[in-house]
Amino acid sequence: MLGLLGLPNDTTMEGRSFHIIEERIGRIIRELTDETLLENLIEEARLSMENQSDFDTWKRSIDPTIATAPLPKERYPRINCCSDMAWQQKGSGHTHNSPSGHSLMFGHHTRKPLVYQVKSKLCNYCSAFKKRNPNVDVPPHDCCKNHDGSSNQMEPDSCLELIVSLCDKFECVVNLLCCDDDSSVRAHCRWSNEVFLANNPPGTKLPLVKKKVGKNKGELQERPDKGKLPQQTPEPFFVADPNHRRKQLTGELIAWQKRKWIRSSQ
Repeated sequence: MLGLLGLPNDTTMEGRSFHIIEERIGRIIRELTDETLLENLIEEARLSMENQSDFDTWKRSIDPTIATAPLPKERYPRINCCSDMAWQQKGSGHTHNSPSGHSLMFGHHTRKPLVYQVKSKLCNYCSAFKKRNPNVDVPPHDCCKNHDGSSNQMEPDSCLELIVSLCDKFECVVNLLCCDDDSSVRAHCRWSNEVFLANNPPGTKLPLVKKKVGKNKGELQERPDKGKLPQQTPEPFFVADPNHRRKQLTGELIAWQKRKWIRSSQ
């Protein structure tokens, strides 16, 4: 396109210049994104808080340019959010080999994004440098690699980090979280059983959940001890995403219809 327009660097833009420009403007784009998301979060908190005085105190407490006492945790804004993740190379629902993915949380009142998280298993700079210099440490740079393991694990890790970030960095408590029926997201974004008992009055029993597989499917058991939520971060209440439920039900009905057709043909 540069060549057709008669502009310079038409032969070197893709190979070198584009990556240099991308690295320079990437930081500015992220800063602008953070400013926009903070504006959305402030508006969501304003619509979620009934006490105007608490809102004004909270807004001053998250402003790094103003030295003020933080709002007590019991008076933090309690916001309702929905969360989901997308992968750049999702493919089928069974491969889980995408090198990167991004997760967002949206506010209930504003319907705007509040916080985001990008996960990546690769860094082009690290890979290229190691290929040319296998025995030399990679020099300091803006490395984007922040995830190891399966791409499917990106979603629960990202959701957990967003909940913790809202509480620790922005002094917001996620009250209701609308997400799909991914059991790993709900399991990781809760307290561990030890923390749950420590944060509740003595004598409190662990919540019971139904067994999903096995011979005793449907029986109640103590919830699996897979929670990773820090003790100082309140547990969110989970609600189901109706669109995801509808999609899941449609898939099961189609599978049931196919089985019925196979049996009738036999």
